[in-house]
Amino acid sequence: MSARSRSYALDIARGYCLFIMTVDHVPRNIFSRFSNIYFGPFGFFTAASAFVFISGLVSAWTYGSIYRDQGATATWRHSLRRAVQLYAVNTCLFLLVLVGVLLGLMPGLRLDADYEPLFSEPWTALYRGLILLYRPGYLDILPMYVLCVLMIVPVLRTIRAGYSWAAMGLSALVWLWVQIFASDSSGLNPFGYQILFIAGLVIGSRKYSLQLRSVRWTRIAQGSLILTACLLLLRLTLGLLRSPGLDIPGWTILIHLEHNGPLRVVNFALFALTMAFLWPRIPVRIQSIPVMRWLGFLGQHSLQVFAWSILATYVSVALMPAHSSRLWNALDMLLTVSSLVIPARLHARFVGAATSRGLAPLAR
Repeated sequence: MSARSRSYALDIARGYCLFIMTVDHVPRNIFSRFSNIYFGPFGFFTAASAFVFISGLVSAWTYGSIYRDQGATATWRHSLRRAVQLYAVNTCLFLLVLVGVLLGLMPGLRLDADYEPLFSEPWTALYRGLILLYRPGYLDILPMYVLCVLMIVPVLRTIRAGYSWAAMGLSALVWLWVQIFASDSSGLNPFGYQILFIAGLVIGSRKYSLQLRSVRWTRIAQGSLILTACLLLLRLTLGLLRSPGLDIPGWTILIHLEHNGPLRVVNFALFALTMAFLWPRIPVRIQSIPVMRWLGFLGQHSLQVFAWSILATYVSVALMPAHSSRLWNALDMLLTVSSLVIPARLHARFVGAATSRGLAPLAR
């Protein structure tokens, strides 16, 4: 797979993740039986898992080249700038939600215990939100990326020293600690999800394209395809039955959303390997159909589109009636998803204007 086709494939994957996350976040999601904030449409994981992993891959290529050409100091400078950018975007979204609550524009949030501090103790919520200790609703993903970005240089240094196994092993131990000892929280635990980002950094920093064409890896990928299909069938069956899961010991631990439970990690790993095997075998004409190009365009401007999707979700919460018809819910989802192209086009124009003036855009 060429670098260009690899980038295009990941742009499409990121665009798809943004699309699915937006659908899952919209209030009264009409597809909630088959895609929601707990399970995605392809198994016992969500688009957020894929997005974190892809971010690790892209970071390995983006910051890895900076590390190779300019050294650790320059890489720290770029990663810190990215972390500040992510923090600024998250803070703006948090302040907009807080202002909306104080102005009485989102009374429906009072029904969710996660937002209770915004109503009862807004100043405490503001302070804790600014230092990222309070992450209500959908504002738990960007703080997680801040932590991941700050890990890039130490992990790249470890990988370049030939100790990829150590980086992955330590990440796995942290993930395991979360599964055993961490208490439940209302948001995604960044120490549970960092294993996906670190895996992306490790894989993206090494040359696996030739190995994926070997007989051994082909058989592994084919086995992954079978297991992925079985898990997908089980996922769809539970959706059709409206069942929360299997009646087996430890099920809630296996699929724990906030901690990124074991079944989520395994299911996503199988799915990712399957897609890496299948994508080069998809005809180019299918890879280039309009919906693929649309997803790829969204993926090229992922931060802007994601921030917009969160803002659009809260606007939907504020404007949609408490008891709306299925038709209104469908129209709300269609309008929200269609609007994702707005931030992508605006950012594309901004980047084009900055490039024409000789200004380098921020790393994505």
